[in-house]
Amino acid sequence: MTLERPFSSGRLQPFAVFLLALLLCVVPARGQENETAFQALLRQFSTLFQDGDYAAAAPVMEEAIAVYDRNPGNQIERASLAYYLALAHLNAGNTSAALDTTQAAFAYRPELVSRYPEFYWIEGWAKARLGFIAQAAASYSAGISLAEAYNEGEPGRFAPETLAALRVQEAYLSARSSAVPSAALTIDPLSTAIADHEELTGAENFDDRYLLAQALSAQGFDIEARAALLELIATAAAPLRAKALARLAVLEWTLEARAAAAGTARAALENAEHLDAARVAVMRSLLIVATSEGLSEADIDGVVAEMAVIVERGAELTHEDAVDLLEIVSIIISAVDEPALEEPAAAGFVDTALATLYEIDDLFLSDRFAQHKLSDTRLRLARAAESLAMADRARALYQEVYYSAAASLLETTAAASGLARLGVSVEGTLRDDLDMRLAFSATAAGAAEAFLRGIPARSEGLQQQQIARLSDIMEQAVDLGFDLLESRAIIGPRDAANVDEAFNQTGPYVFPFEDALAKGYAGTAGEGYYAAILDDAFRQIQLARQSSAGRAIAAMTARMSAGSDELALLLRRRDALIAERNRILERAGEEEITRYDLLSDIEPRLDAVEAELDAAYPEYRNHVASRPLSLEEARGLLRPDEVLVTYLLTQRGLHIFAVTRENVIWDRTLLDEGWLEETVRKLRETLDPRGPLRAPARGAMTPFDLGSGPAETPEGGFDLALSHALYEKALGPVQALLPEDATLLIAPDGPLQAIPFAALVAEAPDDGATGPERFAAARWAIRDNAFATLPLPSTLRALRAENASLPVGGFLGIGNPHFRQDPAWLRLAPLPETGFELETLNAIAADDNGTLLLGDAANEDALARTALEDAAIIAFATHGLMGGEANGLTEPALALTPLDDQIAGMAGMRDGLLTASEIATLELDADWVLLSACNTAQGQGGEGSEGLSGLARAFFYAGARRLVVSHWAVQSDATVALTTGMFDALADMPDNDSGAKALRRSILATIDDPEHPSWSHPGVWAPFVTVGW
Repeated sequence: MTLERPFSSGRLQPFAVFLLALLLCVVPARGQENETAFQALLRQFSTLFQDGDYAAAAPVMEEAIAVYDRNPGNQIERASLAYYLALAHLNAGNTSAALDTTQAAFAYRPELVSRYPEFYWIEGWAKARLGFIAQAAASYSAGISLAEAYNEGEPGRFAPETLAALRVQEAYLSARSSAVPSAALTIDPLSTAIADHEELTGAENFDDRYLLAQALSAQGFDIEARAALLELIATAAAPLRAKALARLAVLEWTLEARAAAAGTARAALENAEHLDAARVAVMRSLLIVATSEGLSEADIDGVVAEMAVIVERGAELTHEDAVDLLEIVSIIISAVDEPALEEPAAAGFVDTALATLYEIDDLFLSDRFAQHKLSDTRLRLARAAESLAMADRARALYQEVYYSAAASLLETTAAASGLARLGVSVEGTLRDDLDMRLAFSATAAGAAEAFLRGIPARSEGLQQQQIARLSDIMEQAVDLGFDLLESRAIIGPRDAANVDEAFNQTGPYVFPFEDALAKGYAGTAGEGYYAAILDDAFRQIQLARQSSAGRAIAAMTARMSAGSDELALLLRRRDALIAERNRILERAGEEEITRYDLLSDIEPRLDAVEAELDAAYPEYRNHVASRPLSLEEARGLLRPDEVLVTYLLTQRGLHIFAVTRENVIWDRTLLDEGWLEETVRKLRETLDPRGPLRAPARGAMTPFDLGSGPAETPEGGFDLALSHALYEKALGPVQALLPEDATLLIAPDGPLQAIPFAALVAEAPDDGATGPERFAAARWAIRDNAFATLPLPSTLRALRAENASLPVGGFLGIGNPHFRQDPAWLRLAPLPETGFELETLNAIAADDNGTLLLGDAANEDALARTALEDAAIIAFATHGLMGGEANGLTEPALALTPLDDQIAGMAGMRDGLLTASEIATLELDADWVLLSACNTAQGQGGEGSEGLSGLARAFFYAGARRLVVSHWAVQSDATVALTTGMFDALADMPDNDSGAKALRRSILATIDDPEHPSWSHPGVWAPFVTVGW
């Protein structure tokens, strides 16, 4: 059988050909052969069977049985003939014939009792191949029970190892067919059966573990299935490894990790000799779709050809082949993009696809694995229908999946989110009121949260990926929560700026934790209806955005809070292995590496460390996870003069969620995301006009143009009015409701991560001011508040952990390196001022008793020989580099003195580049790390990327509690004044209390310095931010 393309043009129409393939998936044909003489046939069968030619042997035995039945003899002999015929069909892969033989044999009961167990097992095998998964499990169970009964009367007839292997098959089929997604009822019995089988045989059974991975997928436990497959890939022999790779590739595609899926598919195809033709076709199809920017007709032809490979198997087609076809259909439908949906035939395609799904649904009724593939396809078609304004069709599909008892967490998430947008049909009546939509949205967010919570600590990269994938779900819930506030009459005090004449709050919305009525507010954040909405929204805002820096801080705090050296060592070993594992998996799309070979070394070591943790300290296994703060917890962590301000940018606007010791304040500012991005970009350009890369020498500074006329903004100069416009959107709406002179702990989102809030202008600029006076007279936000950055709100919990150790010790300064000027390698401007900066800091922080590594001593070898754990304050005063700025540099780094003057590439400790991965291996116990270098706050993706650079994250991971980092290239003389001024102010504060306050004092002194009027420009004083408090 061949497939032909019925359409010759258009991006959409060729997709329809894939729907035909499922209709061609029918039960294989059955046949009978002619008779011959019994004895000759029996000898012929014996020869063929022993030679392994089962396909030829089966019809010979059929003829022999026909001869035997004309002159019936001993029924036991007849049973043996039937058994060998079934066995020949089984080994030949002739599923229907094997099933027919076993069922015919059962007609001879009770005479065939001696062969019943085997017949049941062959029947189970055949039913499973035909897709009758639940019935197959029942057949295995009946055979096992009968065999156990035989063993009671005839001990040893069926070996314990044989029965254990069959129990694994039964448990697997039961798990794959169960409509109840319960690990206790499905996965646990299978795991127990596998453990029993391995105990009896005294060896690991990777075939059994492959079945476990498939069962996990069938039950919708995708994360656990992924972990099981990765373990198999790292430890199993080549044939099973190839099968696991092929399964993992499709699973990664389902999780929308497309680059990883492509890399895994390539790895599977490198072992194609161990895969059957159908799996090879799936892998090739996946690669075609994954590597195409938009499927061309040639791509479509390629996938059609791969499907034909499966369909052309004809009578040999099995249920698993049908599932493979279904996987290709799911993959191809996921590639139906927006341009395709704009074609006139799009609605017809969706209708045809839906009709086909309903027609084939019965083929997969007892296979949960296939049902999940069908649900995934339904959800993709629902989104397509929604895009085409086919709301009724989309709603019906979402409801089908949502109300399915077997829906996985991810399927429930997607379906509930769709119903939150479209409403639900209840007995023919549409319910799309706000309360109903919010309820579905809360369900979607809860399912997404449960899914994310199930991702283990070792899979940090996957967690980041899935958070990005599910962020829309959380954003939807937050937006609907705010819509609910806007739809209600929420009473507030008449004299408040956010309350109208009817005593209704108009936004921002304020909810006191205590004594709400006494303060004139009807709603409270402490308990009740609004408290639940606020707590949900706060948690969802946090879950919508996660940060690797936040997880690094959590890992650091776990080690510092361990309470024992043994636990701290175990956690560091675990975290280092996780970091190495993540670096390997991040390279998933690179063809030239064998990432799974690398994992085969890491996985056993990580398993061993986690086993030690489980045995001795089970509560720490997933301590690295960043658990969201509750409102009460956030309130308890804050000091009276602090405000936690968390941002979330959605398609509906910018959410500002502020928590103080007294109140919760929530607002949504209407703004266009494009405007925000452009505004931040313009302001950043004027603060750091040279950008992150400079030539010919890195680090040379030029004065900022301050303008000379009234209200003049020079071309390329900092726009005070634009900064004020941003302030009005980002902070102005809630400023009047915050405590006076408060320290704002900012957890920014999106483009706001690239701009220091200190540089925003709180009041419209004075049009009459000229030159430097324009900047000195501006009402900068830093004049009203101190600012600190938090990667995540939950970072506050980690940084203020009560049982964290307190650093003791002195000061360590590294700076004024001697750079080698080599255009082929790297050219950096010298930094002689940094020597004075570090000497001054040493005097302030350690009474000149600290350690200084300056000039030639500022090298990696000297740093490695220094007792880093003894320093409470560590300062690096040098250039910060991004990946690509030096030959072979692929990650952020700090520039130090190279030990080898001839170096022209990366060379470990000799190259003079302290990379982020090298920093992460340092063992610090520092209260402060100062990175007095350019771009140490900037995310690796540039402006708007995740808020902290790899350098900052690495220092947190290594053991820094708080950081001082810079957003852009820093003017050296001003840097000396800012950093020394900050630590001087910090020394005057009780218990070195607040770096944010100390930095604010230093910044204000810099702005108002009469000897340096040019320093009033924010490009000079605004780059530094504290990360912590």
